[in-house]
Amino acid sequence: MFSLLERLIKLMGWMRIAASPIIIGLIVAAVVYLKMNAPFNLYFSVPIALSSFVIGILWANRIQQKKGTIEFLAKNLDMPELHREENKE
Repeated sequence: MFSLLERLIKLMGWMRIAASPIIIGLIVAAVVYLKMNAPFNLYFSVPIALSSFVIGILWANRIQQKKGTIEFLAKNLDMPELHREENKE
């Protein structure tokens, strides 16, 4: 039970890490697709979108192997402002 829950949580963390370069790449690809002339827009936007998927997957795998997905997200989501107020009292 716990190993399944742990794996699901790690998978959700991996997906959150991979999603940021994927979303950025898709936005850039959409802008390129809409701004370029009709015959050439797919030749530039599709490789941008595919490379963003590859970069997102590679980055998430690298973080998973080095730090762990949950540790990485916990460090990035930590709010030091809350800790400063606790230390003042």
